[in-house]
Amino acid sequence: MARLLNDEPAGIADERKHYPMTEARHRSRSLVVQLREIYSGECQVCRWAPKRTYGADLCEADHVRWVSRGGPDSIGNRVLLCPNHHRAVHRCDAPFDFGKMGFLFGDRIEALGLLEHELAA
Repeated sequence: MARLLNDEPAGIADERKHYPMTEARHRSRSLVVQLREIYSGECQVCRWAPKRTYGADLCEADHVRWVSRGGPDSIGNRVLLCPNHHRAVHRCDAPFDFGKMGFLFGDRIEALGLLEHELAA
């Protein structure tokens, strides 16, 4: 990645290089694999299981306390979400409520339907 970013021409590319090269924190790919194994690829909110239907892992591991906002990259800070729930959480900036064990969308909560690992508050 560094080579690709460094090969871009100057100007706006300099600003694009700054974040991944100096501020972005490493995210462990093995944690995604672990969550997919724990939940058999099912979304922890809606329980959609694309691997059974399509034979592909489509659910994504998301941080309940975003890394960009100081959350750790640990299994205790991640949940497995289908693409729809993952996008909704980010687009709506939905915080995670550890008391209700779900994402808050205004006065509505999307609670985790599956929880086989411990989330760290």
